[in-house]
Amino acid sequence: MDPVASALWPRFRLRLRCRVNLIGIAAELEIRLQPRASREAIGGEREGRLVVRVTAPPLDGAANTALRRLIAKRAGVARGRVAIVSGERSRDKRVRVEGIEPVELRRRLGLG
Repeated sequence: MDPVASALWPRFRLRLRCRVNLIGIAAELEIRLQPRASREAIGGEREGRLVVRVTAPPLDGAANTALRRLIAKRAGVARGRVAIVSGERSRDKRVRVEGIEPVELRRRLGLG
């Protein structure tokens, strides 16, 4: 993005990373995933990352699918708007949620 466009479309940081560009809005979450949990939950913080617990095992992408489904359901967006940007095979992940303001995403996820 050129300097003029980046000045017009600033980036915000509220514990979530928000990217605002010419085609829409996307917020990024830093997540610590806990697979094979007893129940699915979003909450808590570990090492500066949001802790998300899913019941699915970390086999064949089942935990990643469960993570995307849980984030989409709580955020009120389609599953296709939630993408894992980095950390496909790690517990530490960066997840992008498109089409929602960061403040609204925090509220919907129950982060305050």
